[in-house]
Amino acid sequence: MASETAAFAATGYMTPPDLLAAPPPWKLTGDGWVVFYKFSPDDPRGVVERDELNAHWRGGTGAVAWMNYRSSPVGAYSELLYIPGKFEVLRRGKLKKLYSISQSYVSTWESVIGGRTNWGIPKDHADFVVETLPDGEDHLSASLDGTQIAGLTASAGLFRMPVNTGLFPVTVVQRWQGRSFFIKLAVSAGIEWLTSIKVTGDGVHIPDLSDIKPLGAIKLDRFKITFPTPVIESADAPEAAETRRN
Repeated sequence: MASETAAFAATGYMTPPDLLAAPPPWKLTGDGWVVFYKFSPDDPRGVVERDELNAHWRGGTGAVAWMNYRSSPVGAYSELLYIPGKFEVLRRGKLKKLYSISQSYVSTWESVIGGRTNWGIPKDHADFVVETLPDGEDHLSASLDGTQIAGLTASAGLFRMPVNTGLFPVTVVQRWQGRSFFIKLAVSAGIEWLTSIKVTGDGVHIPDLSDIKPLGAIKLDRFKITFPTPVIESADAPEAAETRRN
């Protein structure tokens, strides 16, 4: 897909202050809220105004997620991220379909710099509110210059189960400045199913998904996530992947 069909602007273009990146690995703890969606390969919401991955996008199950990190090598911070499904990329001469974070907003500049430098995650800065309302609902919002760009209101259900990806780690690919970052995430958490889900996106910074019924939603309770030192390779040209696929 061509970038001019993008429905919203890409992250990764704000100019951060001159700070050093805290090196990997990063071990993080906190809570997270993840809402899952299924995207058609021709849905323009999978395309952003950045060309590194657009030609590789294949759709499928994706997500909008809010992460409230209570501890990390750069302190506590919040994050809003968008994963529009899987991307087909070359790795060691073979095509692989992997997830990629196409949009990311965080509440500290230290996280912006660390995410870009260490893992090629296109982070930008935003302001966050994370709170539990009197009725027990979790309410999360992200804003730029005082205007909300995305929000989530949901209640955690009673059913809870543990999850650990140690045996089946999740690999994410990020494209940044001509390089591919392959990141094998390790996650452990308690999972609670979310109900009464309300998600908003302004359609400019985060896509408006109000016309898509979520596949489901979970809360990651007291998670532990490790972002390791990534495997970094030269990014293959989009035409190469297209040629191999066809």
